[in-house]
Amino acid sequence: MVASKAVSTVGINDDPYSDDRHFIGWEDKEFYYLVLGNVMKEINLYFQGQGLRFPVTKQMLSKMLADRDLIEIEQSEKEVRNVVRAYVGKNSKQMRVLKLKKSALL
Repeated sequence: MVASKAVSTVGINDDPYSDDRHFIGWEDKEFYYLVLGNVMKEINLYFQGQGLRFPVTKQMLSKMLADRDLIEIEQSEKEVRNVVRAYVGKNSKQMRVLKLKKSALL
């Protein structure tokens, strides 16, 4: 969806355009910093356009990506988080994002 421009990302130090309905996150040279809710919305819209239903929840998707070592995780003694903290945008706002390795898409 990124390659076909069906969704959009901006540089890690940029802010998304206020009218960009298909914004899913930020990127740098190594990672996509994805807003998981936005990603799921776009995936579901794509599947609906095909007359299908996406059969995976956002929790299942993030777990499958983590199990395949495609995203970075935060691990503590008590838990593992698939949605991690990152500083994004012009004001370096801290957000929880799905940090997808670009190398995983090659």
